[in-house]
Amino acid sequence: MTFYGDGLGGKSIYYWNGYHNSFEDAFSGNECVIEILGEKRRDFPLSQKYSQSWKPGLIRACYLTHYGVSVTETKTIFDDVFLDRFVFSNPRDRTVVLRIVLRGSPRGRSEINGGSNFIHIHELEGPLEGTHKVIGFDRPSALEIKNDEYTLSLVVKLKPLGSEELNLVVSMSEDYEKALRKFNTSLKEFNQRIIEKEKEWINFYTHVVPKFYCNDQSITKLYYHCWYVCKCNVYKFGRGYFKYPFTSPSKFRLKPQWFWDTAFHAIVEKWMNGFEVGAGGILNILESQREDGHLPFTLAIDKFFYEKEYGQIIQPWIIPIAIWDLYLKSGDLNLLRRSIDHMVKFDYWMENNRDLDGDHLIHLVIPGESGWDNSKRFVLQKPFVQTNSPMVKEGRWIEPADFNTYLYLGRILISRIAHELGKKELAKEFSHKAELTRRSIESMWNSEVGLYLDQFVKDHEQINVKTPGGMIPMLGNIPTKEQAKVIISHLTNTGEFWRPFPVPSLSADDPDYTVEDTYESYWNGRGWPNITWQIIEGLFMYEYYDLAGYLALKLLKTGIARGEPYCTENYNPETGTPYENPMHNIFCYGWGTLHNDVLIRRIMGIQPDTPRDRVFLKPLFP
Repeated sequence: MTFYGDGLGGKSIYYWNGYHNSFEDAFSGNECVIEILGEKRRDFPLSQKYSQSWKPGLIRACYLTHYGVSVTETKTIFDDVFLDRFVFSNPRDRTVVLRIVLRGSPRGRSEINGGSNFIHIHELEGPLEGTHKVIGFDRPSALEIKNDEYTLSLVVKLKPLGSEELNLVVSMSEDYEKALRKFNTSLKEFNQRIIEKEKEWINFYTHVVPKFYCNDQSITKLYYHCWYVCKCNVYKFGRGYFKYPFTSPSKFRLKPQWFWDTAFHAIVEKWMNGFEVGAGGILNILESQREDGHLPFTLAIDKFFYEKEYGQIIQPWIIPIAIWDLYLKSGDLNLLRRSIDHMVKFDYWMENNRDLDGDHLIHLVIPGESGWDNSKRFVLQKPFVQTNSPMVKEGRWIEPADFNTYLYLGRILISRIAHELGKKELAKEFSHKAELTRRSIESMWNSEVGLYLDQFVKDHEQINVKTPGGMIPMLGNIPTKEQAKVIISHLTNTGEFWRPFPVPSLSADDPDYTVEDTYESYWNGRGWPNITWQIIEGLFMYEYYDLAGYLALKLLKTGIARGEPYCTENYNPETGTPYENPMHNIFCYGWGTLHNDVLIRRIMGIQPDTPRDRVFLKPLFP
């Protein structure tokens, strides 16, 4: 069970089975819409919401309906089942009769039947193909099916000044008997499951989440909201490539495992106590490795997505950074032992398949491999879509400065991990490989522009587009101190990258810079939490602490720019607010929780080194 809407009855209730990709509109479904009608047939549906409250695990809303009756709805998901309780309260001194109608339709071609109190939908086509849904009440109801639409109807009779409860359950599974069994069990144990859900969240915030207090309550609220997003995006399949629990980027749109997202999730999740999802997600990725060493761009329960369209494609190699980060926090040598062979094998794959000119840099074959899907770095002119890139149109492959910084750091960290495990020859090999990559990245410095520039493989022709990608080598301590000063001059220039909120994905003095809510701005103006996180970390490498602190606070403020906390895929660098179009920005987004890593590691200055039994404390502010 993945999500539900906040309308009466949940409306769009979605189940992801781990197999298909997931770009459909999260709230496009109409599986479960509740209508409340009066006693008379001519009465229209009426439910006027007058309050709604949210706390982790539960949504509670209050409505007014016919005859002044109030309806309190409480809904949640427990054990992969949607639970919805309605309490009807009659303020009158006479009996009131209400008609309750559940309306819905499947998402694709389906078979629909049912029993005395439920509907059974078997999805035969579409995004939920193969899924069995069982939807129904805790009392008898009348089923009607017309043209792929269904209704379940019943009557609620309220005594004078009395109240009645009505429970609704939605269960889904690839197996009908399992879905029906979960449905019936949930109806029988409805009260206990609501209680258990609340206990689960109390335990999470009491024992798993590190305690935090700030005199700015909006920051405190953002901090705890980030942990909510981490927990809510967890999937637990326990089979196929998903042997271990993992965090999806967002259950509202990107449900599978994405390669670089998984690493950023782990970097945040390491701070929680006993929350092993970060390491589990990384192990899913590594243990799905092909025999030739390739790792997935995007992982499903049974396949690598996008292989048919693009062949063996990759994403930014952030995973070694995340593994080392997890190790510093946990001291878990077993994680290093389980990871190192996979990392080495993938490095060899990149070397053999993406360094065809032997310059110790790797190239990309489509813009999407960079993570910067439609950036002007890779799509040199409008329209800014992947198919207009010279990489796609002409086969002119590109070596990016930032991607190769990750390659360099990966080799440094493989060497360091090999040293921890007593593998001296491997440590020596990867230290040498890292140094060769470092020298090649140094050659990508453009002294006229004052940034590192991406280059075509052929002739190493540079691409003169100013983006934060040209600053990322600071993360690897690659620029000289003088070069770092020049990079900082770009970062702090209000006409380029020093906008009200950090850090735009294209320099503001570029004629194609835009922050409009369109796809064009996606990587050509918008700010991205994961990129700003890297810039902050790079500033620390060069001891620009004041500047790093300023950017860190600005990043936090993007999470509260609309008042309530918000973990978003990207944001407007001019206003700090999230974008509304769900196709170009997703809420409850995994790397939007990097706020908490910045807050703990940098603003509070806590850096554990558990293998050496020590903790470094260097807060940014007194």
